[in-house]
Amino acid sequence: MKFRKAAVILKFVKYPLLLAGVLVASLLIATNIFLSDMRTVQIQYNGEVKTVITTGRTVKDALAVADIALKDGEVMNCSEADSLDDVANVIIQAPREITVTIRGEEYQFTTYQDTVSEVLAENGIEVQGTDIIEGADLNETISEGMSIEIKTYREVFYDETEIIGHETKYVANNDMLKGQYKTAVAGYDGYRTKYYRVLLENEKEIECEVLKEDYKAPRDTVIHYGTILNFKNVIGQTVAYTKKYTLLSTAYSPTPGNWGYQTYTGNTNREGGVAVDPTLIPLGTKLYVKGLNGKPDYGFAIAWDVGKSIKGDRIDLFMESEETCIIWGMRDVEVYILADQSVDIFALRKGALFVGQ
Repeated sequence: MKFRKAAVILKFVKYPLLLAGVLVASLLIATNIFLSDMRTVQIQYNGEVKTVITTGRTVKDALAVADIALKDGEVMNCSEADSLDDVANVIIQAPREITVTIRGEEYQFTTYQDTVSEVLAENGIEVQGTDIIEGADLNETISEGMSIEIKTYREVFYDETEIIGHETKYVANNDMLKGQYKTAVAGYDGYRTKYYRVLLENEKEIECEVLKEDYKAPRDTVIHYGTILNFKNVIGQTVAYTKKYTLLSTAYSPTPGNWGYQTYTGNTNREGGVAVDPTLIPLGTKLYVKGLNGKPDYGFAIAWDVGKSIKGDRIDLFMESEETCIIWGMRDVEVYILADQSVDIFALRKGALFVGQ
């Protein structure tokens, strides 16, 4: 009996179980079919990333699910008609305006690039090793209205030399003849050289540093000039003197009735001995008597004698013969007081004797 009851119960339960199994299987099949039609895609738009799950087949379908409509100027990395089976990431980029100041010059760029370095490369802008970028890094993402500046820094080295001129100084030398010059010290110019390092920003100087300085002092040239008065006599000798007189000259000789060869100073007279006014020219003074107006010189002489008529601007020249005295007559001469009173005037006269002209 128990077996028959169990059979009856199984008979009534079997059919509902079979029905439930059919329903579950149908649901599983439908779910698999539905899931197999789903597509997952990531959309990057305006800096945001959206994950879209859709049964659509194209990118356009995914944009519709994400409620995204492309605006003028916006670009995608794919086409709206592309299959979602081939596209996993959709990137939508809007144009961005940025300002780039390059070495002082400002430019406006419209770009779809992502980073600063890409924008610079896109516009052919090279960043040198010494350049500095302000406002953003090279790898920074571009944003609307971004402003960056590229500054060029460059070091320049140069030098400047200032010539320091020397002077020429003239010093009187009382041991030299007037008209003579001698370089006692050879001078030269000095200089000051400065070596600079200059830092340029966009080719404009912003820093200047003196690295070192070379200096050489100038040395003045010293030239001695003579102060001793002098002139050239008839045979080209240079005669140095201290004073000059213009006197009226006469001549005298050792004729009878005169003193002969005896002089006031006690010296035996000879050509070269002259009579003077001792108040003007002291006795013993060595002289040179020069003719004027083309007349010959009497030559080197010495004040050995005096005369009654030889007063003031007068001089009397000793000559060996009265005839020669007559030839000489009376004429103006220039009388020079020799600078060197140690000379032997009679030795000097050998080349400058009056010969009756």
